[in-house]
Amino acid sequence: MTGPADPAAAVRRALAGAGVAPGQTLLAAVSGGLDSTVLLHLLADLRERMGFRLHAAHLDHGLRGAAGEADAAFAAQTCRRLGVPLTAARRPVRPRPGESPEAAARRVRYRFLFAAARALGGARLVTAHHADDLAETVLMRLARGSGPDGLAAMRGRISRDEVVVLRPLLGLTKADLVGHLETIGAEWFEDPSNQSLLFERVRLRAERASRERMGLSDHALALAARRAGRAADALEWATDAFVASMMANQPLLELGGVVWPREASVPQDIAIRGLARVLAVCGGTRSGEVELAAVERLAARIACGNLPGATLGRCQIKPLSIGLVIYREVHRCDLPWLTLQPDETRVWDGRFEVSAVGDGASPDGPVTVRGWDEAADRAAGLVDAKPGAAVALAADGKDLRGGQPVFWYGNRIVGMPTVHGGPLPGVQSEGQALRFTATFLSSRLIDRD
Repeated sequence: MTGPADPAAAVRRALAGAGVAPGQTLLAAVSGGLDSTVLLHLLADLRERMGFRLHAAHLDHGLRGAAGEADAAFAAQTCRRLGVPLTAARRPVRPRPGESPEAAARRVRYRFLFAAARALGGARLVTAHHADDLAETVLMRLARGSGPDGLAAMRGRISRDEVVVLRPLLGLTKADLVGHLETIGAEWFEDPSNQSLLFERVRLRAERASRERMGLSDHALALAARRAGRAADALEWATDAFVASMMANQPLLELGGVVWPREASVPQDIAIRGLARVLAVCGGTRSGEVELAAVERLAARIACGNLPGATLGRCQIKPLSIGLVIYREVHRCDLPWLTLQPDETRVWDGRFEVSAVGDGASPDGPVTVRGWDEAADRAAGLVDAKPGAAVALAADGKDLRGGQPVFWYGNRIVGMPTVHGGPLPGVQSEGQALRFTATFLSSRLIDRD
């Protein structure tokens, strides 16, 4: 791929195309290496012309010892020279069972970067991925049998964990980046591990000349990624339509349950995508957290009919009287306890937006939101279910009861809004008036950002 003659112009076009406007805050992910050093210099040069505010963030994950400390020192020095505020931290990585150190480092790094972006009031996170990274990622995904989403590899703009991520260097090659730093006379820190054949990317890089002779040039791979991205967008559009039609008649939705059609009259890939969304929303997990192969196997079992039941992604999939219902599984893991201050709104268990809104004076202490238990069963027997929930609770809703939020004040249950609309009888007293709400986050089925 031949890079543009003017990297600054290319990055400016990419940022403008991604909607960066005056007054916005950009957070540059910096490591001290070549790629992020170029990114930092380019953004620092553009901040006045484009009117955005620039910060940087660096994480030492502790995997490289003294070399990691040198990275951190160089990143801090570069930020000081360019007048860019830096958020830096050191957080040693502890890989999960079956997780490689590299994957663990990536997970911890992005968690840190997303938190830093949110702490800046919703800054857009800018990373230094470039055209060579894109080509290598396509090959790695191809080797793993990825579909259109995986082969789309890297997008110039994505949204993840409520943070917008921008990659303005995707139109630039590694050679472009080296040339730019040499032109401006800037230094960079070279990570020795970038030459280690232990890493898949380094091995692919070493075979670049061979694959280009076979027609697998960076340009061809980038073109394939763009076309795969368009195909993925089309599939997501069709999935939106399928899910919207499916959600038109959902009697258990307020309780966090979705009735899945036994015979989905849509192409298999659309059904798989829709099922993955439902599992994520009903299980309170993040999109993509459940392995695609597992979703494919479940979709195949559903399509065959007579599914006796299954569990996947913190969800129970069970045939009930009104059909196959997907809802939160509660027997294998405890539901969280969440402390809620009066007039505060938070997300509980990744599934319900809960609040305790004051009506006049309110209790002195916080309300605790927990999962259903025996005390909730006893309280539910003392009150009438709110309209709309009565039928569901009388039949299939009892299976979903365990995943409902229950509000406690001290040692008393004061609200169970998914089942009973207001505070429980006898709860309100002078100086203690709260209105409890719990709304299932079903909008996430289509609003994927």
